[in-house]
Amino acid sequence: DWSSDVCSSDLISIFAMLFGWGASGILARRGVGVFLRRHAALLLVGALHYVLVWHGDIISNYATLALALLLVAHLSARALLVVAGALGTWWLGLGLLATAAIAGQNRPRFAFLPDLLPTYAQNVHARAAEFWPLLWEGDLFNGPWLVALFCLGAAAGKTGLLTRPAEHRPLLRRLAVGGLGVGLPLGLLLGTGFATAIVTQVNTETVRLPLVFTARNYAFAVLVVSIASTLSGLFVLRRLNQLNLVGALRAPE
Repeated sequence: DWSSDVCSSDLISIFAMLFGWGASGILARRGVGVFLRRHAALLLVGALHYVLVWHGDIISNYATLALALLLVAHLSARALLVVAGALGTWWLGLGLLATAAIAGQNRPRFAFLPDLLPTYAQNVHARAAEFWPLLWEGDLFNGPWLVALFCLGAAAGKTGLLTRPAEHRPLLRRLAVGGLGVGLPLGLLLGTGFATAIVTQVNTETVRLPLVFTARNYAFAVLVVSIASTLSGLFVLRRLNQLNLVGALRAPE
């Protein structure tokens, strides 16, 4: 249901930011050569996963879009935030326009799913043939969003937000309050839009899936995200309070 879009999109965003943090760290510490070799290996794993296992693979998109960090990783944390904001706003605007464009259109049921051929070998052959075109298509569609999140992760790495959180307590508090204030309404909006688009695509002349939004649905989604965020924040604060700041600052990176 649409509430899963709200929660899963948050988790995907967190993962993408952590990916950007790790990839930018590899680039800074190990250099371009190691960065390219590791992402080439990641691309290979993603390609095998797509062709042999699952059509919904996104690992390959991460591997190719991470190359954008070669252009922006040298920027300051503030500049990375500006780039992330611009790309995120652009992607969100395009997504809302696309959702509005397909609203009310009737398409064949499950048109967004690939056709299943009679044998596994035929499916593997078909997926191998479509891998590169669909990879570039996915990069163009999700690229601004993922690169924006990569930039946020790279900015966190430059400031030491994740490795030295005790130094950034005021910022973490502001992010917690501001993140809920902005993220919850935005998540509800995106969840509603995605649910509308999905139900519109799977409806046919003979099968209609009801799309029902109630105050209870919205309240449940807000409650789940708020509780999870609060518990995570309390856990982080507890670890910060137990942290020996002097020892942490003296310790090697």
